[in-house]
Amino acid sequence: MMAAKTTLLAAILWLPLAGQTPLPGTTALTSQGDFAAQMVDGINEYLLRATSESANKRAALWKRDYGSAANYERSISPNRERLKKIIGAVDPRVPEVSIEQVATVSAPA
Repeated sequence: MMAAKTTLLAAILWLPLAGQTPLPGTTALTSQGDFAAQMVDGINEYLLRATSESANKRAALWKRDYGSAANYERSISPNRERLKKIIGAVDPRVPEVSIEQVATVSAPA
């Protein structure tokens, strides 16, 4: 009985390992080194490249009119509205804020 349980346990543990085949179009991971450091280096390279490319793309996204202050404000208004939506600043501002003191250390509520 004990031998049967041991054999069954061995089969349960061995079957998932024996049945694993790589997915189509993939290979085993054979790279060496610190994967975390490689990932950080890759992220850094991407961010540096994207930052340098953003300066070139900025001119296409910003149509500034330097003719007057009013023209400039009007020309950048679409960009400001887009930024408001991105950061969630679309609710109207509260007109007046007042502070009410409910309690202090010496006079609890």
